[in-house]
Amino acid sequence: MRTLAVTELPRPCKSGEPPGRRGRVLPFPSVMRKTLAAMFVVGMLSAPAWARDVKDFQEPSEMSAEELAQAKADARSSLHSFKGGVTSDVKGIPWTALGLVALIALVISPFAYRAFKDTAKELGSGRTRR
Repeated sequence: MRTLAVTELPRPCKSGEPPGRRGRVLPFPSVMRKTLAAMFVVGMLSAPAWARDVKDFQEPSEMSAEELAQAKADARSSLHSFKGGVTSDVKGIPWTALGLVALIALVISPFAYRAFKDTAKELGSGRTRR
């Protein structure tokens, strides 16, 4: 790629357009406009949240002694309590599914072999299909 010296300037096109813009439409201005519009809409929708006064803050209510004790007891409960519904029943091999897959493979294999053989013969003979 050739770099231009400071004194060299690209020649304008015959139509008077700059050479880089010929026939191309850059999407950047439209994308920028859409982005600015989206930012403006989000800012307008979030304006009520920024307009709230700090003096309107309400503290959350404090927990009673019973609620606090219950929360502490819940926090100390067993981490493995989910194992209650888990059973160790191991299912056998799904022979029906394996048999079905083998049957499908046996039915499809002659057609696949024929397609492979025809393709190999076609490629080997130099014929092309158009």
